[in-house]
Amino acid sequence: MSVEAGLGVDKNFVSKYFKSLDDYTIFLNWRRELKKGTVKGYNQSKKMLETIREKSGDDEHGLLFNMQAWQLWQKHFLLGDKHKATFKEDMQKISEYVNKAIESSPERSFYHSGKAFLLGVMRRDCEAALRDISKAESLGFQTDDLQLAAFVFNGCGNVEKAISLNYQFLDLN
Repeated sequence: MSVEAGLGVDKNFVSKYFKSLDDYTIFLNWRRELKKGTVKGYNQSKKMLETIREKSGDDEHGLLFNMQAWQLWQKHFLLGDKHKATFKEDMQKISEYVNKAIESSPERSFYHSGKAFLLGVMRRDCEAALRDISKAESLGFQTDDLQLAAFVFNGCGNVEKAISLNYQFLDLN
């Protein structure tokens, strides 16, 4: 498969997880729907994630772990009141997913910045969040890392750094 991802992801990474351009397109659509930040987008992305899981035939890879963590996070971000009973359990699953993603591909900066946001900010553990962002930065920030780092720094009280990172993010988009 010949793909230049345009997401700060090299073609070898993409071809590692997707058997066809159609499968990769489902991933891009999942990402687009999830980023809408709406209940409708969440429901659409949830269906797409199931399709991706079925088509991949491999539940043990970093990208799928990462996707499942983001899907669970958005469930609570958008539908929190309806899912209070599962919050603690889902946070544990998110933790497992992000750690498995990092174990499978420790060189992927996005997994570290995702962990910083999903776990550090959600748990209000700035020390852990800043440590994970530092690791992501040492690997070389990709576009999405900049935005997540901005959220982390803002949530941890460093608004100036957050603004600077947001400007960098906007310059790349």
